[in-house]
Amino acid sequence: MIAAMAALLIPVTSCQRADVDRLFGKETSFTLKISCPSDEDTKTGLDGLQPYWKSGDKIWISDGTNSTMATVPARCDGWVNAEVEVSGLDSTKILYALYPYDENASVSSGKIIMNINPIQDGLFSSAHHMSGIKNPDDQYMKLSNACAIIKFTANREDLLSMQLYNPSIKFVGQYKVDPATGAKSGAVNALNTVNMDFNKRIGEHYLAVYAGSLPSKSRFTFITKDGRIGHIITTKSNSLKAGYLYDMGTIDDLIVFDGDPATDLSSVETANCYITRGAGTYRLKTVQGNSSTSVGKAAMANVIWETVNTATAPAVGSIVSEAIYSNSYLYFRIPESAPDGNALLAACDQNGKVLWSWHIWNLKDGVTDQVYTGTSYSGATMMDRNLGALSAEPGTDAAVGFFYQYGRKDPFMSTASHTGNKTMVAAGTAQKTTASNAETGTVEYATANPTTVIYKSSAAWHADEDAVYWSSKKKTKYDPCPPGYQIPSEAVYAGFTKSNVKWDDTNKGRTITLSSKNIWFPATGYRSSGSGNLSSCGGTGYIWYDEATSAAGYNSQAISSSKFTGYTSGHASCFALRCQKNTISGEAQTIVMKYNVEDVLNYVAAPYTNDKIFAPIYIVWGSGDPEEYSKGQMIFHRFDAPGTYSLLVECHDVNEFTIDPIGDLEIIDLTSF
Repeated sequence: MIAAMAALLIPVTSCQRADVDRLFGKETSFTLKISCPSDEDTKTGLDGLQPYWKSGDKIWISDGTNSTMATVPARCDGWVNAEVEVSGLDSTKILYALYPYDENASVSSGKIIMNINPIQDGLFSSAHHMSGIKNPDDQYMKLSNACAIIKFTANREDLLSMQLYNPSIKFVGQYKVDPATGAKSGAVNALNTVNMDFNKRIGEHYLAVYAGSLPSKSRFTFITKDGRIGHIITTKSNSLKAGYLYDMGTIDDLIVFDGDPATDLSSVETANCYITRGAGTYRLKTVQGNSSTSVGKAAMANVIWETVNTATAPAVGSIVSEAIYSNSYLYFRIPESAPDGNALLAACDQNGKVLWSWHIWNLKDGVTDQVYTGTSYSGATMMDRNLGALSAEPGTDAAVGFFYQYGRKDPFMSTASHTGNKTMVAAGTAQKTTASNAETGTVEYATANPTTVIYKSSAAWHADEDAVYWSSKKKTKYDPCPPGYQIPSEAVYAGFTKSNVKWDDTNKGRTITLSSKNIWFPATGYRSSGSGNLSSCGGTGYIWYDEATSAAGYNSQAISSSKFTGYTSGHASCFALRCQKNTISGEAQTIVMKYNVEDVLNYVAAPYTNDKIFAPIYIVWGSGDPEEYSKGQMIFHRFDAPGTYSLLVECHDVNEFTIDPIGDLEIIDLTSF
């Protein structure tokens, strides 16, 4: 009896897994018939363009729980209908499909969560997105168009890239769609810009966007190879339906271009902050602050916020009306009517994640330098105002400027009132706070979240409290100052005391007069290291400097009715900042160059700066005695014999050295300072 039962079990246990599932109606490997007919129900054929399956096309298939990728076989090449092999799914369930394949797609409450890429190549095949649904009893899965397509023809060979932008409309990103009709069902993570590179192509171009509206004043921005910005602005609202193509025609003569290329703010020095002088088009290199390191794979630009440093937000686009990423540059426009104000711009990846951000400080009259001159003072040259301030006038709200966390490059909202706690308001992404932990207390998190204050009571915002992100010795890539300026040292405040920097109770700050010029220090208040909240505006203020220069461990200057002195605070505090011009700071740097020479008839120039040298250079040849040379003088070494030589140079406020010419040097070991 037992043997007979065992014999009955043999056929079942020897079956393949798929055969067992088929016995219970759960087929894990099956053939799925798909169709993309061109009719009024599906709208897969647009403007006479009928899509056909190509061998190798990838399709996303899901049973609502699991998903897989199916590939169109060679025998279906050129067909309207295709048969694909599907494995790993339950064929008894409702099936969902998406073309092209999207590994991040999913099903939620019968809707497909799909993505329209904000970075597109302009090809019709890439802009053609289809979704479909199949009930178990259906013979075919019929696909429907899941987006609207904008078409235009551009025959200009000088076009580099294009961006469609409207601040109030989300064009691309993640959406829920009805798989039966392709109709948009709701946003998940949507974006209001869609970008396209021309890639040297001329002719017809196609952009996929989600169904909805294209309002008036939507902006098509174009960048040319020589750096000019042009635009087409819609004059009326348009309704965009899924499954329809909207042809703009030939646009070559419709684009209105600026007469001159955008001003390159980073041509001399890259930075995290740039001063603009009113209306115009500008661009900056998308590198990490004061460095040549790329920010990464940028795909788009974003205006994060704009403010005029008051408690009322300006209109969106009033300071920066548009921003676009193209070919390793971020381009932006300041409109004719722009007031003095500030903005934060970002280069983002294709998912909208911030890769790096830059502070744009728009001042029609710029800033003025002030020299802390006199035998008792440092002689340092400083800005006449705090970083981000719109005025240097004592007793004005506009003189407060922004707050910064020590070591971070991005500004935070301070007070809109120099006499009390009244937070500045910005148009755009709101400022927020978060506690420092293993995730948030990193420079990577801080970079990706430039509007988030990372608080930690009486401590550093970063988990690595020994990390050095600011320095007065050499401008770092996290230094928040504009080109030509950097974080100051404590030495700049030498000779300043509460006695000679007088307290002004009416204007809530301290002032000192040097060379007939008033130097004003408002009591700005601060943001607490323990909460990130605004406090003590009009009563107390602090200005950061480089703590590495202080024997006492000070990292800021405290300002109140009772003091003007050095103060030490945790790096999570948010204080004001005033930048020092790159002149004499009292900080010495040294470099050593080692080299071998064979040809004794040639010579080598010593390293020299690409700017002025502000202190004598001391040269040591080998083990010889130092020799002093005049400022800015080129140093040459005539070789007496072949051999190995070394050169030591000590100077002040030099960020870059150049060796020119290098002659017949075989080996160079240039130790940076």
